[in-house]
Amino acid sequence: MHDISKGSASPIVYLLTGYVKNNTPVGKLTPVANRIVIAEQSKSATYDTKKPVVLKTNSSGILSTINSDSLEVRQPFHAYIANNQRPIIIPPMESIGLIANNNPSGWAKEFVDNLKNYSSSNTPLLELQTVPVTNLKQPAENSEDDTYNKWYAKEITQKNVQTIQAYVLAKTRAIILSINPNIPLLSPGANIVLSTPEGRDIPATFDRETKLAVISGTNKILPKGLYRIKVRLDQDTYLANISNWCAKSVQSDDNYDYYELAEMIHFDIKNEAGEFDVINCDPLSVEEAIIKQFPRFYSHLISYAKDLKTEHATYDPKNISVKDENGKEIGRAKVSDEPIKIASGFESFCHG
Repeated sequence: MHDISKGSASPIVYLLTGYVKNNTPVGKLTPVANRIVIAEQSKSATYDTKKPVVLKTNSSGILSTINSDSLEVRQPFHAYIANNQRPIIIPPMESIGLIANNNPSGWAKEFVDNLKNYSSSNTPLLELQTVPVTNLKQPAENSEDDTYNKWYAKEITQKNVQTIQAYVLAKTRAIILSINPNIPLLSPGANIVLSTPEGRDIPATFDRETKLAVISGTNKILPKGLYRIKVRLDQDTYLANISNWCAKSVQSDDNYDYYELAEMIHFDIKNEAGEFDVINCDPLSVEEAIIKQFPRFYSHLISYAKDLKTEHATYDPKNISVKDENGKEIGRAKVSDEPIKIASGFESFCHG
């Protein structure tokens, strides 16, 4: 067991995060360091149940009370309550910083007052639990996370700790898929199928109002890697507007018309709650994506693609107009013939 905090029979309590399934870790846990935490009182508490407690984790993830003026930690938080459960909220640091900047001496009270009318019915209860140190991420040599290595050596290895008391914030992985509202999606039914790197299909449905679909799970269910995304189309609407589509981009099977995308997903959006990625499911080719992302750099390709549609196509790759973001010409440039072949091939692919 970890050290007992001074003046109390309660042990030091950590706030950890990691992937969990059925309240059991499916990956290694790590401390949530240097974050403001709002710990609501449990319903079984006999004191003011509507007044949340503002706490802070230190660099080791230990929950402590804070000095409101300096935001420094004061003493470890005493977490033992009747049923060992309480709602815990981790607000964005930006909101804390804004309130603290405008009200340095009374920000904590102001923040708590703003939360008094907040209903925590949808806030998951975190249970105080005994965590074996074998469930913690092991220090790695040559790791960029030197802070974690030092903490583990000082607090776990040197003190020969076998278990710690902690609240575990369950992480999630999620892929947020967005799509243009003009895409004629299949309805009703699953209009998108996400295939994981292992080839497991996960069906989902875009929300009719937001045009978003969210697929979530753990790092085991959604590993990093190359995903394939099938977007299913409403056949009648698609056929009625087939002239607007590249014939080579839409495929058919026994039941559906669909187009397929391939995306390398790394889950680069990260915080204590999980790892996320946002994917645009519009049917854009690589060439279209590049040109739309860098219109100034590829202005000659845009000009050439437009020129191909005119009756008298005149285009000199050795005398190209280079324009700024507002369409104003800022000079002339020479380019090789290779990008022109790319644009020509792209135009032929879409309209040939």
